[in-house]
Amino acid sequence: MFSELHHASNMNTLKPEILNARKIRNTLYNYTTVLPNERILGSLICLQNDRDVEHLLTAFIGTPLVAGDLRLLGEDTKAEIKNICLNLNKLIAQGVLGEFHNFKGGKYIRYDEWDGFARYARNGQGIICLFRNEDACETVEITIPNLPEGCYALKDMANNEHIATCDARKLASGVAVKWQGKNYRALAFSRK
Repeated sequence: MFSELHHASNMNTLKPEILNARKIRNTLYNYTTVLPNERILGSLICLQNDRDVEHLLTAFIGTPLVAGDLRLLGEDTKAEIKNICLNLNKLIAQGVLGEFHNFKGGKYIRYDEWDGFARYARNGQGIICLFRNEDACETVEITIPNLPEGCYALKDMANNEHIATCDARKLASGVAVKWQGKNYRALAFSRK
């Protein structure tokens, strides 16, 4: 019997000194070169230490499956995760985010380099997940190819703050995104 999902297990973030989220992302990015991202199930990604939101966003590369004792999350982290999930659910209620774009291509991500990806629907709505790692940059430039023509609004998924408005050509040629004091960013974009 064959499975619709590729189960990538034993990638536990509970002990980041053994296996951290960046290493897991490198593995999942490789899987996306041979499988559709929605068929990748990266399991045992934990939400119970100081990088919970980063771990959740890492799980968004594929079909999210997370574990952990949610009672251990701080109130701010719970609120941030709740907002991110609400924004994601609004997007996927309108259609599958079946398109995937890795901002670094097939390159292996070192500890001192940022990385990230976009998942989006062909109708022009989706998410952008960015990870700073130990990169010293203050701003990153991202490009999202093959979006339908139109005007796009970008917002922060954690706090619903409006980030930018631009057209598909600008998104394809490059948009600057600033880090906001955290080592990750979760943005939603939609066509107006």
